[in-house]
Amino acid sequence: MSPGTPQPTEVKTKQLLDVSADHLGGREAQEIPPLKNYVYLTILTCFCPAWPVNIVALVFSVLSQNSYDEEDYEGSERLGRKAFHMAIASMIIGLLIILILSIVHFTTVRLNMDKTQEKQKESYWSRIKKGIKCYDIRANYLVWKKDERKV
Repeated sequence: MSPGTPQPTEVKTKQLLDVSADHLGGREAQEIPPLKNYVYLTILTCFCPAWPVNIVALVFSVLSQNSYDEEDYEGSERLGRKAFHMAIASMIIGLLIILILSIVHFTTVRLNMDKTQEKQKESYWSRIKKGIKCYDIRANYLVWKKDERKV
């Protein structure tokens, strides 16, 4: 064959390219959307105290990455959206748990402290009446001694 004539494989390849261009109907090839799996957000939510919810968000994020790697862009976008919504829910639930536990903790401590202070006041006045005085106060530990002075 002469160098200027096309070989049969080149002709077939050109025909296939022409057919595929006609198959698209003049449209450009579909663009690859950016990956949105929110993996950093879901890892951050793993520090919130809503454990089952944020683990599920992390799983959805990893599944979104796997779908993207397999070129299933719609599935990847859907799973990424689910991961995002689960991460937001996990953050809200975690903040609510922290808020409730803080309220319970500080109100319970305050009530117990009030009862202890009441007992100390009663004890203080009863000891004063008996002639025992407080000479030293160190970190809620009272040192009581009998007053030996003559009045």
